[in-house]
Amino acid sequence: MKGRFAVLVDRSRSMNFPSGREGEPRTAAAATAVRAARESIEALGDRLNVEWWRFDRDAAPADLASLSK
Repeated sequence: MKGRFAVLVDRSRSMNFPSGREGEPRTAAAATAVRAARESIEALGDRLNVEWWRFDRDAAPADLASLSK
């Protein structure tokens, strides 16, 4: 039985505020981080069940494409 590795990405309203990096919104910074880590995280799939989630008030499964844009 494989273990579980969950990636949670904040999608609350506060993510629309600037991240501090050239004024880009936090959502853009999070999407950049997801894209940068995607290959490494997906490589864990041979040992772990990788799950992608988004959260604000509630958490819900998310597809990778929606988290990286």
